[in-house]
Amino acid sequence: PVRSDGVIRPLIDSERSVVHAYVAAHGLRCVQDPSNENPRFLRTRIRHEVLPMLATLNPRVHHTLAALADDARELAALMDEECDATVGSEARLAEALAREESSLRRRWTLRRWARSRQGIVLLRTHLDALERMLSAGGRVRLPGDFVASRGEAGELLLEPVSKRGRGDRRRNTGDKQ
Repeated sequence: PVRSDGVIRPLIDSERSVVHAYVAAHGLRCVQDPSNENPRFLRTRIRHEVLPMLATLNPRVHHTLAALADDARELAALMDEECDATVGSEARLAEALAREESSLRRRWTLRRWARSRQGIVLLRTHLDALERMLSAGGRVRLPGDFVASRGEAGELLLEPVSKRGRGDRRRNTGDKQ
């Protein structure tokens, strides 16, 4: 599969043991990334501790998770396609989101909107805050020094904010002007 950043990982669906056997059988040199063995990284602990424990409960856990990942990729592509049609203009977007009954579709559309406008990647906390803002008003601070709000006509706005520090206010230096 091709990742969103364009990286192609042709062996991602292959079992590690099959890849190692192929490399050994064909006398190929293999480079190991030392971070893959470092327990400081969550992915390493999952790979070496959690997955083996799950495999004792379900020996096909790797296949099950791979099938789930395939389904998630396919569903993501379908949701992207469906939501991109809604992301057209901010005015239409706000109206469409207000009518949308599915919170999943609202969140997905908001995620696509932020990414298409400024390349912003939103976490679930941002998406939840945006949903609250759509119904209750206010402003939501987003990654990359942007803020989302509703305009006077109800349209959804995404604007840059100044890079003053969190809670900073202009301080009176005592200088008289």
